[in-house]
Amino acid sequence: MKANIVLSLIAALFFGEKLLSPQINFTPDLTAKLSTRIPDSPKLDLASAKKAVGLTGIRYLAYNLDSGKVYFVSGATDQIAPASFTKILTAQVALDLGFPD
Repeated sequence: MKANIVLSLIAALFFGEKLLSPQINFTPDLTAKLSTRIPDSPKLDLASAKKAVGLTGIRYLAYNLDSGKVYFVSGATDQIAPASFTKILTAQVALDLGFPD
């Protein structure tokens, strides 16, 4: 029993630092993702869009992301304050980093 304790202490002295602080890098390398340019959104043709029936007093935009075809729009040129700058900034950072699914 005493020999096991002595061996454990010796092992802890020699290997303790590596056991307590492993040399593993947990930080992902985001260099490639951060340097990748995200394409701009397509130019939208708002003139050909319709207004949705029954939706009044709200702003909305429904369009095809691939083609840029606008189906419905209301208040697209109105200037409005963002709901929350922090939420918008958080969403932009998440989109910029492009986290994997």
